[in-house]
Amino acid sequence: MTKLKQILTILLICCLATVVSGCWSSREFDSLALVKGIGVDLAKEEDRVKFTVQLSKPQEQQGGGQSGGAAQQFWTTSSTGYSIFEANRNLVKTVGRQPFYSHSEVVIIGEELARQGIKPYIDLFNRDPELRRRSYIAIARGEEAEKILQSSHGIESLSAIAVKQIINGQSVTETIFASDLREFTISILSDTKDTVTAPIQLKEGGPKEKESKGKELTLY
Repeated sequence: MTKLKQILTILLICCLATVVSGCWSSREFDSLALVKGIGVDLAKEEDRVKFTVQLSKPQEQQGGGQSGGAAQQFWTTSSTGYSIFEANRNLVKTVGRQPFYSHSEVVIIGEELARQGIKPYIDLFNRDPELRRRSYIAIARGEEAEKILQSSHGIESLSAIAVKQIINGQSVTETIFASDLREFTISILSDTKDTVTAPIQLKEGGPKEKESKGKELTLY
């Protein structure tokens, strides 16, 4: 009986150890860079892609930062690589933190790249377990996706959030059709469906700020 109690005690300790040991794959919040928007364009270098992310600044994530709304609440940066995977790894050299994609709202594809074929890039996005399948897919009309993410909006502090809100508003009025990553993937792999999603462009008449160069976001 004593030996049985010892065995049960050891088993109980082992079970408790697995419960209280925490998550082995956890990452500290302050070591991450929260990505709100993603852009993919053809790079100037041959056979390379330009990968752009819009990051929410840490002080804004934590509710701090400067008062009065003067401080810009986001940072947009780009890197290049022979694949999105390589370009994403190169981002760390600039950002200094590991990009975290679970908070992404939109994926914007440059028109020039879209004309060459989106399927290989969509496949890479679907292989990333962090990326939200409900992130909207949009095509930058006449602009690079990078320019869309660098633009400003009259109400929203982040252009990625602005794109999401504009798409939501247009979807309610049924004036435009937009696909999220899951829907877009299903249609692009289908032999019986045409792949359709929202186009987005910059138009004249926006806030006269350096980042937007006098243009604002719009869907058409």
